[in-house]
Amino acid sequence: MLKVTIMEPDYPENTVWYIEARRWSGTKENPGFVKRDPVTRGSGVVITFSKLLDNGDREPRSYILTCAHVVRNNQDQLLEDIICYPPGKGFVRTAATARQSGTFPEALVRPAKVSQLSPCRGEAGPRPTELKRDAALDWVLLEIDDPSFYHQQSVAKLRTGYPTGGQALQVIGFPFGAGLKKDKGSSVFWKNGKIVRAAKAKDFRPTEQSNPGLVDYEGPEETRPGMSGGGIFDDTGSLVGIHRSTIDAAMRRGGIRADAVARYLKDRYNLEVAGNQVAAAPEEHMPSLSTPTAELLITVNRITSNFGIAPVKGLKVGFEPLDNQSMKGTVTEGETDASGRAVIKFTAENQVDDVFGYLICRNQPSGTGNDTLLILSPYGKLADGLTKEKPLRLPFSETIYCTVLGHKAYLHEYLLKFLPSVPTNDVENKIADAAVAAGLSNKEKKLATEGWVERLKQERPVVRFPDMEEFFKDEAPGIRKIAESVGRVVSVDSIRSNVNFFGTAFLIAENLVLLPEFVLRMAESVPESSGIRVDFSHSDRTENRVVSKVIWRSGTTESIQSAALCEIPESTKKPLTIGMVDTASNETKIGRMEIAVFGFPQVDQRLPDELNEYIAPGGDHLAVMPGEISVHQAGAFEIFHDATTSGGVSGGPVVHRQSNTVIAMHIGGRFADVKKENYAFNLQALWNNPSFVEALQPYNVTTETIGARVNRDWIRSGDFIQTAPPSLNVGSKIITN
Repeated sequence: MLKVTIMEPDYPENTVWYIEARRWSGTKENPGFVKRDPVTRGSGVVITFSKLLDNGDREPRSYILTCAHVVRNNQDQLLEDIICYPPGKGFVRTAATARQSGTFPEALVRPAKVSQLSPCRGEAGPRPTELKRDAALDWVLLEIDDPSFYHQQSVAKLRTGYPTGGQALQVIGFPFGAGLKKDKGSSVFWKNGKIVRAAKAKDFRPTEQSNPGLVDYEGPEETRPGMSGGGIFDDTGSLVGIHRSTIDAAMRRGGIRADAVARYLKDRYNLEVAGNQVAAAPEEHMPSLSTPTAELLITVNRITSNFGIAPVKGLKVGFEPLDNQSMKGTVTEGETDASGRAVIKFTAENQVDDVFGYLICRNQPSGTGNDTLLILSPYGKLADGLTKEKPLRLPFSETIYCTVLGHKAYLHEYLLKFLPSVPTNDVENKIADAAVAAGLSNKEKKLATEGWVERLKQERPVVRFPDMEEFFKDEAPGIRKIAESVGRVVSVDSIRSNVNFFGTAFLIAENLVLLPEFVLRMAESVPESSGIRVDFSHSDRTENRVVSKVIWRSGTTESIQSAALCEIPESTKKPLTIGMVDTASNETKIGRMEIAVFGFPQVDQRLPDELNEYIAPGGDHLAVMPGEISVHQAGAFEIFHDATTSGGVSGGPVVHRQSNTVIAMHIGGRFADVKKENYAFNLQALWNNPSFVEALQPYNVTTETIGARVNRDWIRSGDFIQTAPPSLNVGSKIITN
């Protein structure tokens, strides 16, 4: 008889677990079945902290430390079905309709949840902007509510201080994870029963890194997706950090320092690494109030119009201790320099171990907006006492990075923590629910919504037709010409003479308009109608064309693939040119590209009054809504963009601003964070439809490849590939660069 012995992994490999995360199905009270494949796969390291109890004892508890992006999707929403697999045990794959959210029938596999001790506090919605920007805070602690988990092998010790250049580092994690259904039969696909064993990437050397919470390292071995959250260990077995990112071309890697995580938890929650190994920073970095003066170094930034950050100069910042007799003292306030840095000193009247309090803005330097009340996030409050933050603890061992916000913007940021991504038709109700959950008064809810509008004005404005020259400046002539070829789709009730507005259409030939089929169907449904019209009267009172016939329709009401071609009497307006970005590969992804959406936003009773008053003042007038494309995948039906749109814009052209060509037709979207997440019908995919191309034969439609005309000033990231557009044969004019 053959006896098989499974070797348990050695330290530190036995501290690294495999993690899968999925969307939660159903409700928490009545969970549904999860999908077979996870949304994300990653790694995590078991680490034990101890909490000080009232009787003076310390209670240990183990957690899995991993990267925040391991348990969040591309929209930064928390994936609440988290499953953790211990090393050295057998793997069990999730089968279809076999497992409910938050459960796992196999004893060795542990469901987990994100701890409130994490920087994101375990909140389900997108993280605040400043938190997402700080790579050093891209981590979470996972809790497993199973007593047996507390006896699992955890990290023996942490390394304090930055590793020296001669120190060898290794990354331990799970490249590609257990694979997906499509990988079945390949080497990356794990079968049931496969022993969970991490891979080791060795021989890395630390390189310079200016952020005190991060560590960089380089070396010849590979780290791959699935290793995020895996342990970075030095040659003594000490945990240096968790792996976060890879730049293959430079053979460089990046991680989050474990000692920075430990200091974060020590400063905020008085947690220590179990056994008191090395959670505290070296003495010179941890000031003590036994000498009663503590210095606090802060760096203050503001959010710019393109969602970047910039230092704030000349902001006077004070520190206000909590109202407690033992915490009284003298504050020496600081003023930020050109780099946004300031030093604040607090001298206590009595000998105390630590002091809790808030940061206070004392003035309003230039560049911080029109709101006269400013607040710092985190750890700030307004001078009148309002705050939704936890107090800061002094002494603090690192520089505090803060973002200065106006009162309204701060309330909006706080509201967003309780507001999930919501469709346009549910915004007002979701805001009301989120305000209740956030504990905001009606006045604070109104201020938060006004703050939302102010950020939209700054970051994703809605530009009226008369204001185009002032906003677009040198682009204005081209923008105006495009606007003249965009019309409202209306139907006239011949009995009541009521004009019913349904959406937007645009000219692609002298006598041909393109619009969504669902907009056309709504217009067709008006009883006793005297006809469907495309109204261009915003630019010319005589331009009101009755649709003479429908020459092609997609035959579906599924919005993203909904399109129709309608013939109208020949217009004096110039048809728009269709832009073809790339047809080389269905796998080619392109973004971020500056665009503008043209359409007729209308008052929508489903939106808050403050949003309606900004987006559609006075009704359905033509507007231009600038934004960016976030993802464009060649051959896909959808293009995603973030312009501020509302009802009535469906059917509007999505225009590539550098070439003034139409690359998509706007369909709809939802609000997520500050901006909209919109989807549009990719016209390249429409041009791949043989029946559509055949219907275009009698008409003079112009297409243009825009690859050669794109330069880096117009692209946020990604590359454009110049390829010829599909041929339209008879009656079409093809322009290629």
